[in-house]
Amino acid sequence: MKQAELKRLAILTANELRKEMDEIMTVEQVAEYLGIKPKTVHNKANNGELPHHKKFGRLYFSKQEITRYCLEQ
Repeated sequence: MKQAELKRLAILTANELRKEMDEIMTVEQVAEYLGIKPKTVHNKANNGELPHHKKFGRLYFSKQEITRYCLEQ
């Protein structure tokens, strides 16, 4: 394989990986995405209704997980 072909393949692969990367959202972003108040996002996360991750006392959400959750409701 020639150098130019390898470079083109590397660029295409990197672009595909970027598309598949998950977006991490804050409480405020999830609230806006779902059209609810941030307090409701906190309540749903604390009650186990919304998939979330907690790091250093803060809530974080995967956009893919939130979208999947919404589609399953």
